[in-house]
Parts: sequence; C-alpha cells; structure tokens
Amino acid sequence: MNRSIFLIGMLILWHGTVGIGWAQPDEPSLVGILDPDGQYAFAMKYFRTGDDHRAVSEFDRFVHFFPDDPRVESAMLFAAQALHREGRPAEALKRYRRFLEQYPESRSAVRAGFESATCLMDMNEPEEAKALLLKMAETASSNDIRDEAVYRMVWIELSQARFSEAARLAEQIGPIGKERYRVTDLQERLEQAAGIPKKDPTLAGFLSILPGGGYAYCERYRDAAVAFLLNVAFAAATVEAFRDGNAALGCLVGFVGSGFYMGNIYGGINAAEKTNRTALRAFIERTVSDYRVDPQTGKTDGFGIQIRKDF
Repeated sequence: MNRSIFLIGMLILWHGTVGIGWAQPDEPSLVGILDPDGQYAFAMKYFRTGDDHRAVSEFDRFVHFFPDDPRVESAMLFAAQALHREGRPAEALKRYRRFLEQYPESRSAVRAGFESATCLMDMNEPEEAKALLLKMAETASSNDIRDEAVYRMVWIELSQARFSEAARLAEQIGPIGKERYRVTDLQERLEQAAGIPKKDPTLAGFLSILPGGGYAYCERYRDAAVAFLLNVAFAAATVEAFRDGNAALGCLVGFVGSGFYMGNIYGGINAAEKTNRTALRAFIERTVSDYRVDPQTGKTDGFGIQIRKDF
C-alpha cells in the first residue's frame, strides 16, 4: 500500500516538473494575454526581430483583449507596418484605412496617410497614391505636412518619367522643406532630364533597309553584324537557287529570308525603343539613389520608389 502511494506521489511530482518545464516556451501564455504590458511587449519583440507574421497576430490579440488601452492605436499601426514589410501592401492598406476611419483626429493619422500612399505605390497604383497625397496637401494642418505630401508627389511623377510635372511640384515646396529635402539639388537634376540620350525608332527602322543598319544606329554592333550576314546569306542562296533552275527552292529560301529581313527592320525599331527605356530607367534609378530623402530618417536611400514596369 505504502509503495503504491509512493509511486503515485512520484508520478505526480514528475508530471508537475515536466509541466513547469513546458510552461516556459517563447509562446504567449494566459498570463501574457491577460496582462496588457506583457502582451504588448511580446508583440513588440516579434516586430523588432522581424518576425512580421507573428507580430501581426500578437498585436491583433492585444487590440482584441485590451480595446481601451491607450496603446491600441500604435498596435494597429505596427500591425499594418508589419504586413507591409512582409510584402502584403494590399492588406496593410486596409489596416491603415481602418485606422483612419477609427482615429481620424489621431496624431498618427498623418503618418497612416503617408504609409497608405506608399502601399498604393507598391501596388502599382500611382494615380491613386497621388490623389491621396494631393488631398493631404490641401488639408494639411502645417507646412511640414504639406511639404512632405508635395515632396512625395514629386517622386511619383518622377517615377513615371513626368519630369516637367515633377519640377512644377518641386517648386511648390516651401523654403524649409526645400532645405530639408535637398530640393534645389533635385531641381538641377531634373533639368538634366532633357539630355537623356535617345534613339529615333523611325530612323532606326529606315536604316534597317540595309540589314543591320538599325542595330548599328543603336550601337548594337554584334546584332548588326549577325543581321547583315544572315540576310546576305539568304539573298545569295535565293539567287543561286534560281540560277540553278530550282525555282521551288528559290521561292522557299526567299520566303524564309524575307521573314528574317522583316525581323531585322522590327528588331532595329525595337532596339531603339529598348535603348530609350534603358537610358530613362538608368536616369531615374540614379536620381533615386542620389537625391531621394526619406522624410522620416532624413537619409538619402531611395525609400519607397516604384518605377514604372514598362521602362
């Protein structure tokens, strides 16, 4: 009997020891959930370490269990930011919009608006982003907010290669904003847009009448040589076939050769257009890396730029 009691006691003690060991993991416990400070700190831990998926879940849990806590606003914004960092701008945008609906007078409402515009740019919706920023500029409660909204619009226009409109907007930024965002340097850079090297696609097509001429015009000399030699070879083979009295073969080779000839003309035009897109994109990317200032950090790091995909 005593032995049975002893064994039962040892079993209970062992179970309690294991239970205590299992209660120590890095997962939220009921104690953390019922304690606002613990839950908020737990969510921030994931956010700071870059575990964005779990950070969203923990901030949502905090908002659910402690809706009256003054940190609910920041928890909602951190959750939206974590979603954006995770590469889910559409979901982040919904969060920012929900925040603005619930807390339109919050001090963080302006930041939520700017982050919404960044999400829209990441979703390739530049016109909608510009419309949002224009509204923020028109209703801004301070020159700082207005200048930041206009500055962000400048970069939207620049990312779409609308340099004249970007320059016009840059001129609207106030003196303090121009100094903060190095706008004078940016304006000088925008003046250089007129000098971006360009090739005329029409001229490239015309020069392609001589096989390879369009490619040579675009400084793609290897392609020019290949196009010239292929077309000469097909022309020579066609002539030779007819001289040998093989009209059927001559027609066949000539037909295939005509396809290569037309492709040479199309290729020359396309080469000019591609050269222009490459030069334009290079100009924008260099401008972003050298001149774009992050309004939050003041660093030149090309934050949040989304260049048109057809460049």
